[in-house]
Amino acid sequence: MPAERARAARDDGQVLVISVLFLTVLLGMAAFTIDVGSWYHTHRQAQATADAAALAAAQELPYKTTGAATTLALQYAAKNGGGLVAGDVTYSTKYNPNDTVTVRVRRPAPLFFAKILGISSVTTVGKSTARAEPVGSVRYVAPIVVHYKHPFLNCTQVRTPTCDPDYGKVTTLTLSDLHSPGGGSASGAFGMINLN
Repeated sequence: MPAERARAARDDGQVLVISVLFLTVLLGMAAFTIDVGSWYHTHRQAQATADAAALAAAQELPYKTTGAATTLALQYAAKNGGGLVAGDVTYSTKYNPNDTVTVRVRRPAPLFFAKILGISSVTTVGKSTARAEPVGSVRYVAPIVVHYKHPFLNCTQVRTPTCDPDYGKVTTLTLSDLHSPGGGSASGAFGMINLN
């Protein structure tokens, strides 16, 4: 009997040690998952900011200065969480001078359990490139414009059901036969754009 009790006590001790080891590994994996998930989330936010800033800067290219494009990129980045400095906005040439902008957004990621392993900080980087290309040729397009004084668009009169000056409201305009006399209220308000 005493030998069996000693063996049982030894087995209980082994189970306790193995349980503590597995619990430590399990907690470490959970901590790693939480930290990596946090880093990934911060990276996605930095990437979204970089995308917005690059697209904003590309609006100004290639016809305006890179200074105006950089200012616009910084404004859009600030509205989307920040992390962009002017030195991280660079320009290159593909087809026209300064027609491509590259933006790098840097953001510190929060640390939860990685500090235990001696990792003091992690910086995530979002990088995005946008290019402004002029239209070389367009096929099968009939660009039509509506005159800005059309009564459905320029509601300076008293508000009526057909003329509501609330912006953001969807307005449907019907193209009438422009060559027929009395072609409707929209007649003469439409024209073609000369792409040349």
